[in-house]
Amino acid sequence: MLGAIARVCWILIAGAAAAFSPSAVASPDPVHDIGYCVSQASDDFKVPRVVILLILDTEGGWVGAEARNKNGTSDFGPMQVNSSWLPTLAKFGITRDLLQNHACTNIYTGTWILASLMKANKDLADVIALYHSPTPKYQAQYLGEVRKHLMKRLVDFESRQRLAKEQ
Repeated sequence: MLGAIARVCWILIAGAAAAFSPSAVASPDPVHDIGYCVSQASDDFKVPRVVILLILDTEGGWVGAEARNKNGTSDFGPMQVNSSWLPTLAKFGITRDLLQNHACTNIYTGTWILASLMKANKDLADVIALYHSPTPKYQAQYLGEVRKHLMKRLVDFESRQRLAKEQ
């Protein structure tokens, strides 16, 4: 559906999944244990940790973040969960404030969204693209950004491996 870039992204993600630890995620708010939240959400929803980490890297959100979109919606927190989900999330007691200001609520919610998309889509690249947007043009752009973050993580991992061997 999404062409060559989606397939490349999927292959890279599948091949690199084991290389990432949940504590490897960079967090602009070190007070909150993002790594723990990622690990728990991954285990609870059966979403690969690497996918959650790459979404976090690509979205670039943080605890307290709000990004306004051109379409009138807003994205909140570390995983930049879109405000279009608020009516659905309200049924579970999840508010805008929790999404924006509570790291684990945000990560659990974003991971729940990914898990829901995984039930309907077998291709992980499609899931990642749909997390960002239902519009194919924006999906392709997003997968390109995800790929850049994946490549950076791979280079960082390889560098750490080389350093470990040298010591």
